[in-house]
Amino acid sequence: MRELGDSAQGEQGVDTSSLSALADSYPLCHADAVALWERGGTWASRYVATLAADPLRMTRMQLSAWVRDIDDVVLCDHVSLLFSQTRYAYALAPQWCMGPRLFVRRAGYTIISLLARRDIDACDCTFVSYVEMVRSLATDLAPEDAPAAAQALASIASRSQGLRARVMRLIGELDGASVLARELSTLIG
Repeated sequence: MRELGDSAQGEQGVDTSSLSALADSYPLCHADAVALWERGGTWASRYVATLAADPLRMTRMQLSAWVRDIDDVVLCDHVSLLFSQTRYAYALAPQWCMGPRLFVRRAGYTIISLLARRDIDACDCTFVSYVEMVRSLATDLAPEDAPAAAQALASIASRSQGLRARVMRLIGELDGASVLARELSTLIG
């Protein structure tokens, strides 16, 4: 994961569990989280900001700015967890999947995965559009995007038999040698 900027140890050897404990011990408000992200600029300050930010108070502009600042897998996953709880998640995730930057795309796929697993009241039709989006991107999908895209599709497939059948058809359509097909086969068999 080093090549994807995985800095789970963070800056100066501070691990994520220490940062989470720190965030839990100090009551931070949303404004503090925004200030930490914008002025802190370090991996650790941004990680703590994701824990303190209020998803209901995040603006579309903040989401767009924060996602552009992501530079590693751990931070991407934590930002995605926060973003998946905002009112903009369904609209921004597919846009980000088509973005030019690796961690922006990963955030998009990760948010879709989280929405598929957590939003039990969402209509399956919403997720059909995400399957179709990945289908349209599949031939040009960068190999480094395949794990996140596959996880999103596996999460979608777990929602219902109809969605599982749709994802299985997509697997059948993909070149068996493609990274996405291999990743999906591993996840859903």
